Amino acid sequence: MADAADTTAAVSSTPPGKEEQGGGEGGGGSDREAGGALTDAQTEVLEKCLHALRHAKNDSHTLAALLLITRLCPASQLDKPTLRRIFEAVGLNLPARLLVTAVRGHDNSGLPPHELLSLGTALLAALSTDPDMASHPQLLTTIPLLLGIIANGPAIQQREAAQEQKQEGEMGQSPDCKTQSAEGVNTDSNSASVTKSTGEVKTSGQKGDDSSEAGKETSPSSKLDEAMAADCYQILTAVCALPRGPDQLLSRGAIPALCKAVEQNQTFSRKKGLALLGCLLSGKTKDKVWSKHPAELCTLLVRLSKDFCQAKDQTRLDMCAQLVQFLPAVGVSIESEELKGAVACVWGVLRPMLQAKLTPRQIGPILVLSACLLDLYGWELVGPPKFCCLLVNRACVEVRMGLEEPPGNELSPELQHTLTGCYRIMEAAIEQACCQGVSQTSAPPQSSITSLSLQQSRQVLGVLEEAFSALMYHLQQVDPSRYGDPFIFATFRSLCSWLAEETSCLKEEVTGLLPFLISYSRSHLQGESPEQGLSEWMADMSEERGAWTGKEALRYLLPALCHLSAEEGPRKVLLTLDTPALLVDFLSQSWSSLKGKSGIALIRDPSMETACSALLNFTVTEPERVR
Repeated sequence: MADAADTTAAVSSTPPGKEEQGGGEGGGGSDREAGGALTDAQTEVLEKCLHALRHAKNDSHTLAALLLITRLCPASQLDKPTLRRIFEAVGLNLPARLLVTAVRGHDNSGLPPHELLSLGTALLAALSTDPDMASHPQLLTTIPLLLGIIANGPAIQQREAAQEQKQEGEMGQSPDCKTQSAEGVNTDSNSASVTKSTGEVKTSGQKGDDSSEAGKETSPSSKLDEAMAADCYQILTAVCALPRGPDQLLSRGAIPALCKAVEQNQTFSRKKGLALLGCLLSGKTKDKVWSKHPAELCTLLVRLSKDFCQAKDQTRLDMCAQLVQFLPAVGVSIESEELKGAVACVWGVLRPMLQAKLTPRQIGPILVLSACLLDLYGWELVGPPKFCCLLVNRACVEVRMGLEEPPGNELSPELQHTLTGCYRIMEAAIEQACCQGVSQTSAPPQSSITSLSLQQSRQVLGVLEEAFSALMYHLQQVDPSRYGDPFIFATFRSLCSWLAEETSCLKEEVTGLLPFLISYSRSHLQGESPEQGLSEWMADMSEERGAWTGKEALRYLLPALCHLSAEEGPRKVLLTLDTPALLVDFLSQSWSSLKGKSGIALIRDPSMETACSALLNFTVTEPERVR
């Protein structure tokens, strides 16, 4: 790299004193901690350094000016316009070249690769605190290099150690010699302040680290330097926060690199790497990521599942929400016996947790995790029938406690999240319990819940009936202004799943709720409700499932309408609500949509068939109305 040899001399010519590094005597420590404004002397030095940065003739001049700024003017005391001026003066070319030179291992660089990486990542970390800089094409081109560092850090350090040993053998010189003479810049991950020298970082790495991660399982020499790892994650996290950030990371190989870092237990991989992976695996990118990297993510999930099983009680509670993030998207088929075994172990750990006495805040994440595991493998791995009954019972109790509140009480987002998990458990249970109640065959049971005794099935149906009664009570209070709330849609959908299977319970309550059910479905179908929230929510959840069309609500209600239109009492109410016209409107819209897809191989549309069945019930039982 050009001027790299001069860099060593220039940077080492201004070694920092104690007061410059830590706010000791005369260092202005209280001002720094308080994040106060710069003094007149600091401002004067800053302006001189900025002038030097703008007129620097080589890398040595640039780095020397940066070193002065970081020693005398910490980032916590700089306002955004000043930081912006520094960033614009430095630019992205220098840190990018430092990384490329280090990775390629040029012998004429004048500095060991580790020090070049420390300098480059520190500068990029500081620059990435500005969103405009983080989205700059030149910074984005460094992403593969940064991912390589966090995934293969030990390899780079081993190469550097080999180079130092070679120099020691040829020159008879201590490998610490260059470390002590070459000071670079580094960045604190919280304040974006370039404060440590590479010499200091290297020395601390050799002595070992007191943090919970570094020094674990492997020796410090095989671990990525803490400061450098923090800088890399700062940059990647800043990019991920951009509107198109996740796509930028995914297209540059973020998933394999981060999974490798976690597998090798690299520095900060558990604290920062998993958090970054969690962001990439949330929302609409989840389906895409799992379909593209199933092997890496499956291995990661197995590892996290084993960690979950081996953790202590409080840690397990904290890990429940984390484990949910890394489960496959709904509909993604994972054929892995190892994963299946790991999930079975997770259920084994969850069983005593669900049997213990827990607060609502503690049981919420456990129920949500249980619901997601049900989506993955169904009831097969859950456990004995008695535990299946307990799981359904606890979900139903949480629903009743959450929804049977006086009118006007708003549910917190945390409680809504728990209740939607409980809905999924209830939906899975009603399907199995109803099948068991209707058909007792001699075939071997396919899962633990299908082996329920008749008495257990009746108990499950009883607690489900009470929980769905709470759903109806809650929906009775919903004002049309809340029709666009995703939680109301989840509650509506869950109730419809029960109404599709259960036709004999709570007849009066169901009939009394029909005005809401029809009004809710009609408002979405005809675009009369404030459904922007639902539309955005659908778009955020998955790009694979298509945009919100407005027909979704009625699709869930159709099986229940097919049953209810065949019964005298509910049918009379449905007629007063002009339900046949709603069904005709739905068929018309669906038919227009089908015609618009001409030339594409079409499959059956069960919702149109069900709508026709409901209309047939009205036609047969109400011929005068048809005429």
